Amino acid sequence: MKLRIVVAVVMIVAPMPVAGQGFGLGAHAGFNGFGADAGVALSSRVVLRGGLSVVPDDYFLINLLPADVSGIDYEVLLPQRTLRLGLDLHILGPLRLMGGVIHRNQDLIAEAMVTQSIDIGGTTYTQSGMVQATLDQSSLMPFGGIGFGNLSSGFGLYLDIGVAYSSEAAIVMSASGELATAPGIDDSLQQEADEFFSDAPPILKHLYPLVQIGLKFGL
Repeated sequence: MKLRIVVAVVMIVAPMPVAGQGFGLGAHAGFNGFGADAGVALSSRVVLRGGLSVVPDDYFLINLLPADVSGIDYEVLLPQRTLRLGLDLHILGPLRLMGGVIHRNQDLIAEAMVTQSIDIGGTTYTQSGMVQATLDQSSLMPFGGIGFGNLSSGFGLYLDIGVAYSSEAAIVMSASGELATAPGIDDSLQQEADEFFSDAPPILKHLYPLVQIGLKFGL
């Protein structure tokens, strides 16, 4: 519902493109998966952008993400779908500023199978099961960043580097299987969650990266 409202507002406020102002399509790969973008030039410097990213099974980038936290080997699960809507402001040649909103269908999740003794929050457990850590953020978030390349014109590469911000954010940890019934597991999971960002600024859990590179074709 929130995303529909944002789309409606942008379509009402944005001026209709006129002939010759340009339209382009792009295909990208990045942190949010593979996907496509479309851009409509509203003026010589402003482009209305929309895009969709999908994370396939066995996405290659997942293997490049750090997976060991506090000695626990996690498998990272990225949101399956990410929608983006915003504006590009071209300020100098191919260099541009970008901003808008993104919508994700789920949170960033990390899972770890437990088959032997494991230390959670300073306590050792021998029960088997699964530990899951979720970066609980808003599904709809504003974003900003910089980019290179005009999606609405020409043929070539384009690059987006930005970050989204969630006002509500927390690390939520849970356990399943025999491990979930172990005495004291809830307190240990809470302590483990508190230690996730013990060596990093707390602001990091409010942020979500947006990095992608693509091939564009402007009409």
